[in-house]
Amino acid sequence: MSALAYWVHNYINYDLAYVGRNLSVYDIMQQKTGVCEHYSILFATLARSLGYPTRFVSGYAYSSVQEQWVGHVWNEVYLGEWVPVDATWLEVGAIDATHVPASKLDRNINSLASVSANVYSPDAKLLWKGSDEFRSIPANN
Repeated sequence: MSALAYWVHNYINYDLAYVGRNLSVYDIMQQKTGVCEHYSILFATLARSLGYPTRFVSGYAYSSVQEQWVGHVWNEVYLGEWVPVDATWLEVGAIDATHVPASKLDRNINSLASVSANVYSPDAKLLWKGSDEFRSIPANN
C-alpha cells in the first residue's frame, strides 16, 4: 500500500481551488489536480482494482499550512485489519494524532454525511449536513 499511496501522492497536484469539486476518477486522472477527497477517491479506486477492500474516513486534521483544523478525508485498507492510508499527506500504516475521524464509509465519498458542533452552551445545536440538506438538531438529543 505504501507504493500505491506514494504514487497517488505524487500524481496529483494539491490545489485548494478544487475544494468542493465533484470529480470522477476519470477527471482526477486527466486533471492531475485536487484536494484530499480526490486523492482518496483515486487511491480507493486503484486499491480496489487490485482487490483490496478500501473505505473512506472523513474527519478533521490540523493543517500546518493553513494553521487551523480543516475537514479532511483519507482511506483505510483492509489487510487482515483496517490500516489507515492518507495519500494526501503520505502517511501509511500510522496516521498522526492530528487526524480525528468522524465517519467511515465503504461506498463513494460523495455520499458522505457529516456532523459538526461547537458546544459553548446547553442550547447548542448540531448542524447535520447530508448530501442535499442542512438541518439543525439540539445537541442534547
